[in-house]
Amino acid sequence: MNGLLNYENNLFCQWIIEVNQGQGINFHFNSFDLEGSSPSCRYDYVIITDLNLNQTLHRDRLCGSSIPNDMLSWTNRVSVVFRTDLSIVRTGFNLTYTAAAPSTGTIQPPTTTMNVSTTTPTPPEPSCLPQTNLTNNMGNIIVPINGASSYENNQFCRWIIEVDQGQGLNFHFNSFDLEGSSPSCRYDYVIITDLILNQTLHRDRLCGSSIPNDMLSWTNRVSIVFRTDISVVRAGFNLTYTAAAPSTAIIPPQTDSTTRYRTTMGLNTSSSAPPEQSCLPETNLTSDMGNIIVPINGASNYQNNQLCRWVIEVNQGQGVNFHFNSFDLEGNSPSCPFDYVIITDLNLNQTLHRDRLCGSSIPNDMLSWTNRVSIVFRTDISVVRAGFNLTYTAAAPSTAIIPAQTDSTTRYRTTMGLNTSSSAPPEQSCLPETNLTSDMGNIIVPINGASNYQNNQLCRWVIEVNQGQGVNFHFNSFDLEGNSPSCPFDYVIITDLNLNQTLHRDRLCGASIPDDMLSWTNRVSVVFRSDGSVVGTGFNLSYSSAAPSTDFMQTSTVTATTSTLPSCLPLTNLTSDNGTISVPIYGEALYKNYLHCEWVIEVSLGYVANIIFTHLDLEGTYPSCSFDAIFITDGYTNQQLHEGGICGSSLPNVSLTSSSNRVRIVFDTDGSVVRSGFSLNYVAVLPEANTTSLTGLFTTTTVPRRRKNDATKDLGDTKTVKTEMPKVTKMALENKKKLKTTPKTNKVQEKIEKKMEYIKEALQKPLK
Repeated sequence: MNGLLNYENNLFCQWIIEVNQGQGINFHFNSFDLEGSSPSCRYDYVIITDLNLNQTLHRDRLCGSSIPNDMLSWTNRVSVVFRTDLSIVRTGFNLTYTAAAPSTGTIQPPTTTMNVSTTTPTPPEPSCLPQTNLTNNMGNIIVPINGASSYENNQFCRWIIEVDQGQGLNFHFNSFDLEGSSPSCRYDYVIITDLILNQTLHRDRLCGSSIPNDMLSWTNRVSIVFRTDISVVRAGFNLTYTAAAPSTAIIPPQTDSTTRYRTTMGLNTSSSAPPEQSCLPETNLTSDMGNIIVPINGASNYQNNQLCRWVIEVNQGQGVNFHFNSFDLEGNSPSCPFDYVIITDLNLNQTLHRDRLCGSSIPNDMLSWTNRVSIVFRTDISVVRAGFNLTYTAAAPSTAIIPAQTDSTTRYRTTMGLNTSSSAPPEQSCLPETNLTSDMGNIIVPINGASNYQNNQLCRWVIEVNQGQGVNFHFNSFDLEGNSPSCPFDYVIITDLNLNQTLHRDRLCGASIPDDMLSWTNRVSVVFRSDGSVVGTGFNLSYSSAAPSTDFMQTSTVTATTSTLPSCLPLTNLTSDNGTISVPIYGEALYKNYLHCEWVIEVSLGYVANIIFTHLDLEGTYPSCSFDAIFITDGYTNQQLHEGGICGSSLPNVSLTSSSNRVRIVFDTDGSVVRSGFSLNYVAVLPEANTTSLTGLFTTTTVPRRRKNDATKDLGDTKTVKTEMPKVTKMALENKKKLKTTPKTNKVQEKIEKKMEYIKEALQKPLK
């Protein structure tokens, strides 16, 4: 799409196409040239899937140089996935799609592993859909959904049921027949979870042929997960659910065999009455008054490893007043390195207090300047206290100033992306994050009509126009401190987000108006940064949608390494199906003290996120990680993907895989000792027990990468090379193979052996 002769290595791209209900989608390849040969297509390939049926439109992966036949989907939602490996590239493909009458044809069973059903229904249907949301007060869940006599292999299906607030959900199985036996349920199973409490309604996974007892949830939101392995199928289940008065019962302690819930589904294995966290990951409050109490479950103390956030929004023109009725957290002010509360005016990106809040002294009352405020509560891995009780009310906004931060609180600039200067009220020259979706517009700094912008500003605009278009930029005026090309003080950076490529060679600063710029794709970010001294009049920037650029871009000549740069941003939302997170983000040698940065990754529905660290160098020693640490949690369950924090210099010895399509990554640093940081890769994968963590079977090394068309030019970056899997992983695979093949038929054993041979062959594949 960028005019290059060949596609790149290590790509994972997905297109979701949705046309009108009742239609299908016809696909016609105009050209096609990918590495590999059918039917195995082990290297680079395309897969086209009918999302509503979870069924591919073709028998095998698509690769090679022969143009595939035209294809037609059965329903209106289709995904096209393109994946490349680490070597050898070709010219790619050109694919035309059009809405058409849906297919009524059948599909032959695939001859290679494609993570799809191998049956031949008309039209082909899975035993259940990847995700189903239910809001009725009663209903039935039947597996298989297509009336077949038995469910399929390799199924991962989830139902989310939500009834009215204040109610629970009662579950009654009318029939039940899954492969396996309780309590281990290693093969096929059902798990029912109260989502608000992150607690299963049963002690063990559900499998076998005995009908489970009726179950009742504590709250109004429940998920049912059904998972099958690669062999042996049964008749399935018929489940009736109804809204009912919520449960007040306790749940028996989990057995040793059910500690898997913590890793398999991100579930809590502890017992309580009712079992609850000290607080929820995210709570939005829109009333004019209310209480925030921690812990929420009436326990005497809060829990370890909590990260909770409340966002309060009252009417425009008002502020929010805060009064603590009680307060008891581990730690001492002003450093508060262990457990703490931070209250922030979101519109101004400014804390309402000078230091983090901890200890046993009740903080003074606080009043925000605007109507949107967040409260963040964080606990470490040890020592708990009674928590806090906080009352908030809408009130006339504050006009007070905030005292200058102490040396120990300069962290606000890096920890929360906060302005440490005093003002009444403190106005920024621009907002921390602005999303723009119009086809044209203006970005003006400062936004408040002042003659000059402020110091210590970090602002970002994300512009998104229609697919297939680019964004043209024209500066009407420009005056920032500094001189090009280094621009070490104040500057603007404009980046094509889909390509992760700047539109200009150097940072933009000084008094000369930059040339017009045009992006290659439809999503662009504009970042403005100012340091702690000297200001200019700012800039006036016009943007408009236009035909995308086909020009090439020269490599940037500068690296952002000045001390004014943040090591990472307070909050970054990532919605692509693969990507990289690195800290420091601007190429500095070391990260900074007093950081609190978050990344929220949301991949496509029906997928989970697989995370692999490629570099790790943080202060601290695992498992305590008392100083600087990374915390990775499932975005819906708030359950950690890794036991405790991640720190030190040893890479996690396993890949980390979420139980849903949303992941939250938090990076915290204390007030002393800094290191080189970390880098991790994430990718969306299908949530299947036998394929999800395949990436994690390999160790990695790096080799210099050279452009294939210029053997003499070293690009200076690296590429990942797969090497032999660790011995422990080999043993685990062998043990799993033994467990699975002992009671199975010869046909199943042959299937597993074939898969093991494929893995072995992939490991031995030489670099090309």
